[in-house]
Amino acid sequence: MTKLERLLLDLGSTADEVAETLRIAGIRGQRSRHYNCPVAKYLRVQTGTLYAVSSEAVLQLEYQKNAEVPMLPPAVRDFVCQFDAGAFDDLALVDE
Repeated sequence: MTKLERLLLDLGSTADEVAETLRIAGIRGQRSRHYNCPVAKYLRVQTGTLYAVSSEAVLQLEYQKNAEVPMLPPAVRDFVCQFDAGAFDDLALVDE
């Protein structure tokens, strides 16, 4: 398992747990902004690398040969879908 996969799994086993992990870390983000959603910002803080997060996968924005593109664990995918649909208002930034 890669470091990125471990970070994603450690966010939690449900969308609510993912949201709580992000709250505790003080991470907020924008809805439907792949590069600035809470999960992408969390990964940036943890790794120093820019990522874009969709409801399916994580893409590294900085070119790196053989960069990994992991699929999101179900809990993180659920969080992203729910967040983009309007849930977890306390984690949402209006504009940044």
